[in-house]
Amino acid sequence: MKKYSPYLFSTPALLIAVISFFFHYTPAIRDAVSQLPAQGFDLNISWWRVLFEPFFGPLIFLLRSTEPISLYGALFIWVLVLALVGGWKKQTSVSLNLKRWLRTWPLYFGCAIALFLIAVFAPLPGETMVNQRPEVVLVNLHSHSHYSHDGIISPKGQLAWHRRQGFDAFFLTEHNHFAKTLEIVDQQRNGRLPAHPLIMAGMEYSGSNHIVLLGLHRVFNAKDYSDKAAIDSAHSQGGAAIVAHWFIPARHTRPLSFYVDAGADGFEIVNKSEGAFHLESKAQPVIALCHEQGLVMTAACDYHGYGNVCQSWTGLTLPGWRALNVQQREKAILEILRSRQQDKITVLVLNDRPAGLFPIWLRPVQFFFHYAATLNLIQVLSWFFWTVLAASLVRFSHGRLLARLGLLSGVLMIVAGCYMVLMGLQLRGFNELYFETSPYFIGLGLCVLAASARYRKKN
Repeated sequence: MKKYSPYLFSTPALLIAVISFFFHYTPAIRDAVSQLPAQGFDLNISWWRVLFEPFFGPLIFLLRSTEPISLYGALFIWVLVLALVGGWKKQTSVSLNLKRWLRTWPLYFGCAIALFLIAVFAPLPGETMVNQRPEVVLVNLHSHSHYSHDGIISPKGQLAWHRRQGFDAFFLTEHNHFAKTLEIVDQQRNGRLPAHPLIMAGMEYSGSNHIVLLGLHRVFNAKDYSDKAAIDSAHSQGGAAIVAHWFIPARHTRPLSFYVDAGADGFEIVNKSEGAFHLESKAQPVIALCHEQGLVMTAACDYHGYGNVCQSWTGLTLPGWRALNVQQREKAILEILRSRQQDKITVLVLNDRPAGLFPIWLRPVQFFFHYAATLNLIQVLSWFFWTVLAASLVRFSHGRLLARLGLLSGVLMIVAGCYMVLMGLQLRGFNELYFETSPYFIGLGLCVLAASARYRKKN
């Protein structure tokens, strides 16, 4: 049985060190409108990440990528090809080599799914915002809990996530309803939830495009509303209406002028949930229109609970924020949006790699290069520490390691599937995602367990 070579562990660390030294790229907060560095904002790197960089760092960088699912699929294909090449035995026939490889790919697939679950659900220690400008309030205008059909985080989890990411306030904007949101807001106002950050009620209305209606205080049913009627309903409550992720090609159902005529107060120019990264070209028509029409431009996390990373913030200049009560704070935020005071808004985005994408089959190489380029000296040393430790401790074969990882991956998938069944029962009528996906994870987990058992028997 083939044993691991120490060189296998040291090669990635050496490549990372070379790339980091000669091609270093420092992540920074930028103004998404001007594309210039945003003064007074910095990033804090968790020591947990630095200490366990080889385990956490690549996953965090992956979650911040454009089209992370496609990239992850390409990475998986690269792993399969490398496994085939690395496990090829010259003295063995082609058919036997292929049969051996075909026995392993279900285990690699299981490990990939398990790693995906860890990336999505684990509280990975990503970078957090450091706001050094006390007059600027950081707000997220777009987020979803598991009371949306595609959310996987509780409202309390949203509160904790926004607090960790440095936000002072956020709007909870479930899809096409907000009765539960009003309950959460009421709980915070009555002291049953932490007072910071401030939670405000909104809704993501699905019309010709998605529009976030902000500052809602009374329930209304927006079903069958026209875009203009939905916007007018928000305005009648003293709220604001921001058009979401228009720059995504699938959302180009109406021209920009349609939303201007409907009374929208502004547009998102950054939306991380839609893979919006380096939007200079795609967002330029929106930016130009907002300048021309005097509309506001905002950033949105559009956070649904997938992964513990944040790349975008809307900064509002509100001196004296700390002295305001809850009602005054919400009114001040909405006043900037409704009166379209773009001079008081800074659209902030984390820039952690150069613009541009390689073809999908080469994107894993680009990913590795960009990831390595962002690492500082201590993070590189973390890679060396763990690779040297792995080389000195790993004494068992590739087959044994793969079989054990397959076993653990199968168990993790089954546990995740059972958890999704329980959550689906609790959220019946609000969220079908758990019920829709749970059979896949349970079924795949059982298949991976069977493949792991068969592989151990054959080897």
